[in-house]
Amino acid sequence: MRDCFVHTFPGSLIELEFTGQENNFSEIQQIALILQAFDELKNVMQPLAADLQINCCDREFLFFDWQLESDPPLPHWHLRIKDIPTDLKLEPGYVNSQITEVEEISKANMMSWIEKALQQKCPNPKTHQICWNNIDIYAVRARIFDENLFREHQSLKVDYKLRTYELPFDRRNNGVWIYGSNNFKSEYPFTIQLYREFELLFIRISIRWSLWTEYGSPENIALSRAISRIVAKGWQVSSSMELFGI
Repeated sequence: MRDCFVHTFPGSLIELEFTGQENNFSEIQQIALILQAFDELKNVMQPLAADLQINCCDREFLFFDWQLESDPPLPHWHLRIKDIPTDLKLEPGYVNSQITEVEEISKANMMSWIEKALQQKCPNPKTHQICWNNIDIYAVRARIFDENLFREHQSLKVDYKLRTYELPFDRRNNGVWIYGSNNFKSEYPFTIQLYREFELLFIRISIRWSLWTEYGSPENIALSRAISRIVAKGWQVSSSMELFGI
């Protein structure tokens, strides 16, 4: 008997857009805004790794110029936890990434990581400047809010491509968590993308496991509350939230 299943890619999508931004926000201020919002999800999910892409953008209009003959010196950055579970293999999403390992991927650690990446110089400084493009988070652990539902076997049974996998709980000081497996070929409970289009900021959350899309489940309720907290910070939902009652 399964406890949940893996949705077909990309799963159930939630996309949020920041609506209160002014035109004179700096790169660092943009990063601070999007990380403050993302931090509201930390009670539901915690990143195990993240990939950052840096580009050169036009100084006046702030669009990414893909026609430049040269890229930033170090366009790709990878952040991951030091204590990687033995049954996981975390690899950078881009080749030749600058790899940084930390004890945990917190808001403060992500901020320092991105600030360092933005310190490099653009090859065309008169007309272009260094800008961040997107942050991709494909590996997370997700919190189980009612372990009693799984007391009989003390693990989570997940259906994926006609097979059922039994995944052990990860018991930590702040609760009971679950993550994917190498057998899943990078299928985690969530994938998240933080990105920008010109001066607009977006958070795209792909919910891959049904435990968090089942309306009224403890996990679904916790995720809905986290989304509501993000909305209270000046963001708006730009995708359907029918599964979450928002």
